[in-house]
Amino acid sequence: MPAIVNAAFAQRYFGSLDVLGREFAHSFGNSLPRKIIVGVASDAYYYDLRRGAEPIVYLPSQGGNGFTLYVRSPLSLGPLVRLVEREARRRLGDADS
Repeated sequence: MPAIVNAAFAQRYFGSLDVLGREFAHSFGNSLPRKIIVGVASDAYYYDLRRGAEPIVYLPSQGGNGFTLYVRSPLSLGPLVRLVEREARRRLGDADS
């Protein structure tokens, strides 16, 4: 299952921001499916600016077969996003890749 993590998660659990393609297990309900990191988001402060950013994992919603990702950048990221999507599909064994 693809996952996007924030920088705080990457630093805390992997010690680096270079985590694309890394895998981890995250308990959710009764299952423990492996997650593949397909992106790293900037930290967001939800509670208190002085407390620092909490590690966050963004997952596709349950019941769907994917998710929509909005990317804002001054660079043209279309080719890179398509490359990351193809690689994630290949690693996940998606027949539509």
